[in-house]
Amino acid sequence: MIYTDKIRDSLIISFNQMNKLNVLNCDIIKDELFKVLDRKEDHQITIDLANITFIDSSGFSLIIDINKHAAQQGKSIHFINLSEEVSELVQLMKLQSLFRSSGKIYRA
Repeated sequence: MIYTDKIRDSLIISFNQMNKLNVLNCDIIKDELFKVLDRKEDHQITIDLANITFIDSSGFSLIIDINKHAAQQGKSIHFINLSEEVSELVQLMKLQSLFRSSGKIYRA
């Protein structure tokens, strides 16, 4: 479900063949993401949300959980390429503090 790639010192995580982070897939994705976050060698992590067009409350909970998990390990997570739909959901739910924005690139 997730794809990883290394560019310089940053680990890039993207989502293959899915356009939603929702109750149907969050548990599986969480397990995969935590395994990646637990790797000792990766300290800067970028999550590319380019393919994601919808996030429900379970998806936002997942994002909060991975941010907490990464912070506990001294790692930073950046979110990039939020779609217009996801950006609107972030604003509608007043979660801008979770995604500090600079254009279409968001950093948690």
